[in-house]
Amino acid sequence: MQQQKVTQELYAIPQHLAIDIKPPEVEQSVEPSTNFATIVEVELPVEYKFKNIEETEVARRKLEEQREIQRSVFLIFQTKRKKT
Repeated sequence: MQQQKVTQELYAIPQHLAIDIKPPEVEQSVEPSTNFATIVEVELPVEYKFKNIEETEVARRKLEEQREIQRSVFLIFQTKRKKT
């Protein structure tokens, strides 16, 4: 118990350095039908939106290429397996 008190005192912010910070008030749209009612949506600048769209398209193409390679390997494996 004494150790815990000492630890709390050690990490306590001195009164002359303490500041009262309040989080900014944000308008929240609460929809009771969702589990995300407490998450606030932040509007991004247009350049971020375009960047995200481009990165998503690159990732989608890469995923499609990987799937095509997997299909090719599977077909080759199936063909070799049928021959033996």
